[in-house]
Amino acid sequence: MSNFDGKTHLLVRNVLEEALEVVQNSRQESYGHPLDDFSRTAKMWSAILGIEVRPEQIPLCMIAVKISRECHQPKRDNLVDIAGYTLTLEMVINALEARAYQDRADADPRAV
Repeated sequence: MSNFDGKTHLLVRNVLEEALEVVQNSRQESYGHPLDDFSRTAKMWSAILGIEVRPEQIPLCMIAVKISRECHQPKRDNLVDIAGYTLTLEMVINALEARAYQDRADADPRAV
């Protein structure tokens, strides 16, 4: 499937728009928030690898997989996934910061 409209040779949708749509809609409906999904994955990878793997490391590793695949055989899907994993990384970081803030507030409401 081409990403060009066939007439003006303009992209119908860029990889960032597609990644945003996928992350915000279908993936989140299927797997839940990325922090929850990557927390489960991190526990499994930690057990397999015998080292601690944190949720925020999962999207970085998946980006590396996609870069490797892109180097072997360029495909638009790799670019969409790289953008999507970048977005999920930001979502994980934001959620971790929000949870840390809430933990501080719960411990001492005057501290926040």
